[in-house]
Amino acid sequence: MTPLARLLLVLVLAFAAAGPAGAADGDSDAIRLAGQPVDFVRWQPSAREYNHTVLAPDGKWRREIEKNGEDALDSLIRVHVHFRADGAIERTVLTARLFLTADGVRDSGNLTFWVDSFAETATIDQAYALTANNRVIAVEPATIQMVQDPSDDVFHDSFLVHVPFSGLAPGSVAVLRWKSVIKPGS
Repeated sequence: MTPLARLLLVLVLAFAAAGPAGAADGDSDAIRLAGQPVDFVRWQPSAREYNHTVLAPDGKWRREIEKNGEDALDSLIRVHVHFRADGAIERTVLTARLFLTADGVRDSGNLTFWVDSFAETATIDQAYALTANNRVIAVEPATIQMVQDPSDDVFHDSFLVHVPFSGLAPGSVAVLRWKSVIKPGS
């Protein structure tokens, strides 16, 4: 075997061992738009921080909510904003939605947020459902969808990110936490 043939063989074997393109850099969990990974919405799950007992109201408060005919209720919304010295703005938004009825699951089983692809980068770090017995059902990143803002039939940098939750039933809680960094001057 000639030295050139050996070199080519080594290169082919090295590329084959590396696996498919993108696998080494985490693209398998990339959020995709039209089949292509995007850099303005990221999936970086962190350890679960909440449980069903903390997020689902019980007792008198829950009976009062059900009496009012609610199908689903955001039991926790927390927003934290940090203005950085470099002019960037960091925003962390946590939503926990309690589903009281089958209609609530059907009508409100997706949580959404807007992201501006030009001005910010968003990272989803908590996305899971908690059943009434505190079983955790994680969101699959491949199911996350992005829809471009359709208003005025012109191009926009804004996308609505849909996070669908599976395994929901009355009594379940969906948890979504995402963080965004808005670039200075945007």
